[in-house]
Amino acid sequence: MKPDYQIITPRLVLKLIPQEDDKQLTQCVIASPGLHRWIDWCHQDFSLDDAEKFILATRLNWIRSEAYGFGLYTRKEHTFIGMVAINELYHTFNMASIGYWLLARR
Repeated sequence: MKPDYQIITPRLVLKLIPQEDDKQLTQCVIASPGLHRWIDWCHQDFSLDDAEKFILATRLNWIRSEAYGFGLYTRKEHTFIGMVAINELYHTFNMASIGYWLLARR
C-alpha cells in the first residue's frame, strides 16, 4: 500500500496520520484511559513527543510494508477519533491481524 492510500466511507476517512495531527493523537490517547491497559504505547503521560515518534514509526512501517496504521477521522469535521491497524502480516499464509481503538466518549 502506498502512504497516500485512503479508505473513504460516507461518515469516515481512514488514512495515514499526517505529522500535523500529532496534537489530536496526543489528546485522544490521554482522553482514553481505557486504552492504557491494552495498548503498550498508550499511557496517561503520552506527550506530543510520543505522538511525533509514533507517527514517524507508523510511516516507516508503511514504507517497509510491515504494518498499516490508519488514522480514523470523521469525514465532515476531519476530527481524529482513533485508529485501525493491519499488522502481524504473515505473507506465507495470507494472514494478518486487524486491531482498532476509538476515542473514549464521556
